Amino acid sequence: MKFKISLFIFLGFALFLAVQIPQICQNLPQFFQDKNLKFKTLNLQNLTNLPNLAPGDLVFRLGDEFDSALIAQMSEWKYSHVGVVIDTAPTQILHAISDKRYAQNGVVISSLDEFVSRARKFGVARINFLSAQEKRNLINSLNLRVGEEFVLAKSTEPNLYCTTLIEREIFKIYPNFAPAYTYIDAPFFRGEYLFPRAFAEFNGTEMIYESE
Repeated sequence: MKFKISLFIFLGFALFLAVQIPQICQNLPQFFQDKNLKFKTLNLQNLTNLPNLAPGDLVFRLGDEFDSALIAQMSEWKYSHVGVVIDTAPTQILHAISDKRYAQNGVVISSLDEFVSRARKFGVARINFLSAQEKRNLINSLNLRVGEEFVLAKSTEPNLYCTTLIEREIFKIYPNFAPAYTYIDAPFFRGEYLFPRAFAEFNGTEMIYESE
């Protein structure tokens, strides 16, 4: 009897999947269906009228991977990643990243050219609530984090990803810094996460450039 009930349950579940999966796939955005999609990326020549960057500026990008598209959709914003300008001669970006293609999984320093080469869109924001000295202090503290491991996890668990790295170091200098976390209710991602959008929307942060 138990075997028959289990068989009926199994057949019912199989029938449900047969009916529902095609419909679900049809309604998903194309990039959800093909994780191997390749996107056209930018280069420095694409960044027309790019203003002079300053130490402490935030740089945003929409990455060229499936995960980047997923983050952009979940946050309902055009960018998926953020870093900080730590030097301008030459321009260097400090950010936390996990990218198996380049064997990177932690806090790294990239050239502007490298940062942009993995971007489909690019933007710059200026932090107006920090003084020049406070920005230098921020850069010094961020430099001490280079090499730490990337950990993507919800707010109630230990984590270190692009936004939380920057958030915590700014908070040490400016305790009023409290960008809004977003609650996500999705498979494997259930809890509060901090998206780059929250930085741009924080009072005192000004977008000064966006690629076409």
